[in-house]
Amino acid sequence: MTIGEALKNCRISLQLTQTQMAAGLMSESFYSKVERGVHKIDADLLIKLLHEHGISAQSFFYLVDKKDKSLYLDVNQRMVLAANRKDLEELNKIEAELKEENAPEWVRNNLSRLRSWVTHSNEAVSQEEKDKLRQKFFLADKWNIGLVNSLQLNMYMLDFNDLEKIINTAYKKLKVAASQDELLESYLSIDAVAFLNRCYHESDKKHAQSSLDFLKSTRLLPSNLYGKMLATYYEALFDHDQTKADIIIDALKQSGYISAIQDTLEN
Repeated sequence: MTIGEALKNCRISLQLTQTQMAAGLMSESFYSKVERGVHKIDADLLIKLLHEHGISAQSFFYLVDKKDKSLYLDVNQRMVLAANRKDLEELNKIEAELKEENAPEWVRNNLSRLRSWVTHSNEAVSQEEKDKLRQKFFLADKWNIGLVNSLQLNMYMLDFNDLEKIINTAYKKLKVAASQDELLESYLSIDAVAFLNRCYHESDKKHAQSSLDFLKSTRLLPSNLYGKMLATYYEALFDHDQTKADIIIDALKQSGYISAIQDTLEN
């Protein structure tokens, strides 16, 4: 697998656009050409890019060394599709296949992440996985877009008490920077919405307040309106204000974004 193909594999696994994957380190056009093998990327820039998205160099170069170029790209696509369908049987089947293939750690972690998202539970997540995630966030020297995105992806992997401390650390460390960086603010808003969803499933209104406050404090920019709308929705749920919740539900249906809260409508 080429470096470009491995980057594309990682990007799809992280569910990022090419612009998001470029992370401001290079233009979207240049990054796109790296994926397609038109341009080469120097080693220093590649390491910075991997670090920005929390991708270990060891796992990345394992992918590059794989002879089967499409194996894990196809598996990741199957996992995402199965998760979107909430098809646990298919996820279990993929897990068995990955064990036979002795798949790299990041692929197996992606499966655990998707399973926890589907079930809204981390009961199937090993203590070793939880400990690695705790260390990743609690011992982070620097909070950046990659780490913020990783938190959203692992929202149901962590124990709730740990997650609550981590999300509030992110707000404290990044609030000022986010107020001056639209992309960072939008990423942090996505984390806040995801945490509100976790609070909803934990029936925990108390710990939702800091995320509600953060979303209300974000600037009135188009990129923040989605987060502000969902903050209003979750606040209505916590306050048992069905009239207000129904207004947001109708707006999301009309705009085609109802899937964002579909799991809250199934109870």
